[in-house]
Amino acid sequence: MVRFTLFILLVLTLIGFATAQTTLLNEGWEFSKEGNAAESVSIPHTWNQSDPYDDVPGYYRGTGIYSRDLTVSSSSVDRNLFLKFEAVNQETSVFVGDKLVKKHLGGYTAFHANLTGHVKAGVNKIRVEVSNEHNPDLVPLKGDFNFYGGIYRDVWLEEENEVYFSKTEFGNDAVYLTPTTDGSSHALNVKGTVSNSGKPKSSVLIQIRLESPEGDELINTTKKLSISGESAVFDFDFQKLQGIDLWSTTEPNLYLVEIRILDRKSAEVLDSYSHQIGFRHFRFDADSGFFLNGNHVKLIGANRHQDFAGLGNALSDDFHRRDVRLLKEMGANFFRPAHYPQDVAVLREADRLGLVVTMEIPLDHDMTDTEVFKENSRYMMQEMIHQYYNHPSIVIWAYMNEMFLGRNLKHDGEKIDQIVTFSRELDSLTRKEDPTRLTLIPNHGDFNIYHQSGLTDVSQIIGWNLYYGWYEPSFSGLTDYLTNAHSKVADKPMIITEYGAGADPRIRSLNPERFDFSIDWQFNYHLEHLRQFDDLPFLAGAAVWNLCDFGAEHRPDAVPHINSKGLMTHDRHPKDTYFLYQAWLSQKSVIQILPTLFPVLPKSLGEDTLFWPIKVVSNFEKAVISVNGNEFPPKEIEDGYAEWFVPLIGDRLYIEATGFKENESITTSTTYSLSPKLNINLGANYYFYDPTLNELWVPDQSYTAGQKYGRIGGEEYRPRNRGIGTDHPISLTELDPIYQTQSQGLSGYKLEVEKGKYEVTALLSKLTDVQGMQTISINGAEREIMDLGAIQQFVPVTKKYLVDTDQNIELTLENGSGQTVLNGIKIVKID
Repeated sequence: MVRFTLFILLVLTLIGFATAQTTLLNEGWEFSKEGNAAESVSIPHTWNQSDPYDDVPGYYRGTGIYSRDLTVSSSSVDRNLFLKFEAVNQETSVFVGDKLVKKHLGGYTAFHANLTGHVKAGVNKIRVEVSNEHNPDLVPLKGDFNFYGGIYRDVWLEEENEVYFSKTEFGNDAVYLTPTTDGSSHALNVKGTVSNSGKPKSSVLIQIRLESPEGDELINTTKKLSISGESAVFDFDFQKLQGIDLWSTTEPNLYLVEIRILDRKSAEVLDSYSHQIGFRHFRFDADSGFFLNGNHVKLIGANRHQDFAGLGNALSDDFHRRDVRLLKEMGANFFRPAHYPQDVAVLREADRLGLVVTMEIPLDHDMTDTEVFKENSRYMMQEMIHQYYNHPSIVIWAYMNEMFLGRNLKHDGEKIDQIVTFSRELDSLTRKEDPTRLTLIPNHGDFNIYHQSGLTDVSQIIGWNLYYGWYEPSFSGLTDYLTNAHSKVADKPMIITEYGAGADPRIRSLNPERFDFSIDWQFNYHLEHLRQFDDLPFLAGAAVWNLCDFGAEHRPDAVPHINSKGLMTHDRHPKDTYFLYQAWLSQKSVIQILPTLFPVLPKSLGEDTLFWPIKVVSNFEKAVISVNGNEFPPKEIEDGYAEWFVPLIGDRLYIEATGFKENESITTSTTYSLSPKLNINLGANYYFYDPTLNELWVPDQSYTAGQKYGRIGGEEYRPRNRGIGTDHPISLTELDPIYQTQSQGLSGYKLEVEKGKYEVTALLSKLTDVQGMQTISINGAEREIMDLGAIQQFVPVTKKYLVDTDQNIELTLENGSGQTVLNGIKIVKID
């Protein structure tokens, strides 16, 4: 059967005479769940593309049924027929008619359903029953991501001759390619298994070709293989290969291996397999980090979840490849497909672009101490290794993540012992299955529990998920933590497998703080981490959590149901910090004006001119900007950026930026509009941009004459030891950051406006169980009496009033309990 490596057309051109046949079966499916009427769908498909993101807690975790007709010709019915599912989440039963032909457990690896002998010539009914219901015997049990149900990767029909490359029990074709090199001496081992469903005794020819990136043929040999039973194994070594260019992160040289099974008499191609490989050697050193082909490489990159806004996890190969390209374009050389094996298109692209990969199974946070659970986990580990073995980008296999989060050495000793014992089993299994790569366990930031339990002794590399400056208050704690860990586990290489800070591109702050979800705090967070990485020679690498925002149904945050730590949004728009990484890492010329995704800035109001920080991120030496034709003094680029404070005067800012180095320059430009509107986000210290209405909300402040607006009395609602406002989602609105903050105990709000008629909108959501009757008066006239006790918590309430004023607008709030609340005020001049 033909295997597609990069592009189907390319491989078909190379192997145009293959007689085995592979057909994509993504179209023509019917889908139903919960007794609903069937609907026509195409694969990839998930039934959870929408419900994890609504305001109803939970999402559908149950059974869905897919069916389609499969027409088998009379010439094909006697062949060996297989359905290959690249991934189905998570328990799958495949039927031909009413006959169960395959059951598979696990949502992130491929498997074959053998149709041979179960189909007839003509139309056959295929039914696939899928469940994503929680199963205590199957990983993942927990996780900060959505467990989307469905057939969400490609489905193939594979037709094989009597003799073909075996389908292993682990979901791959039984061909294993092991290139080895020490930099000067190069070799290739080709190992595989051939199945024979024909004559008991047979012999075939195995033809092996190796082709260079330039198309030169380096190997072309044919060897006899005798098959005395149902299968036979071949194992060929090719030594002293000449003219090999190594695979690296900067020059990912790929060599095409083609293996054909030929009929001994006619030389007819019975089956063929092709895959691209790379010759590379690597090592990790506990004191000096990672070395690829003898060269020291600091691994910097990102994690990636496989979902996309509006699609769930049902992505086409083009979407998958695009994500990997976005990671490489950021300048990354490191990739963690967290927390599970991802689409084969992802790994092919990582091979092609030169990304060092650590791949893992979704044994995340918890395990069940049963033999069934352990066997399922061991099997998934073997599936992952066998299916992705031939990819040169993969250098690490991992198998657990943050297993002691929320646990305590004193109170959880039994569970901790179970986890450590099982980790040794998985580590031993992994090293046996693939001794050419290393093992890794990512742990959260409680060093003592992992070290004292013995878990840091198990894997060959230790991963740390550290969030100093986010979940932990101090940036500098990162260096302190890693220095201590290195001193206590001096023989183990270390990687930061996660670090990050949440950021909503709609939120900007001139005074950013931890957990305000501003882009500005995220920018500062990553800048501080990049600085520290350079000063830690023993740190082998680090992977940002996360390349893109991703779905996490249970999360409240500024954007509910989204983990917003991505360097890009859920629909793949780069945030400011993405460009900072480009400036630090990319070898290509980089220049970008910040902020981005924030086209409206506030207009200076009152007596004082407001200045806004305009950043230019670049990998050039210095930069200069002009604003509306007025040039500002040039500045040196330090740590990837330069910054100017620009007065916000007029109706718009047209900014042009030019970067310089040696005899080269690069220029870019952008435009911001300036908003004079008074949309005030009470209790907030940040600006909020509403992209739907293209409007800006300004932060709250105490009233002082000449400031144009401000609160009288009251204080910011800060119920937590980090951030501002509540972390509870607000129902029935996309403007959560407005309703999540408020001024409490407010006695009034004053706005200096010119004479005219205005529409005044008061925005309110109850963030606590506040009671009492709240009276709202405007310019001394009572406008509203609200029974706060009758208002549901975390649901937005909007009140509009028309005000005709000769001078200024003043809201007065009264409540006998003193618990007045207000979240936002919007002022619109209508006459």
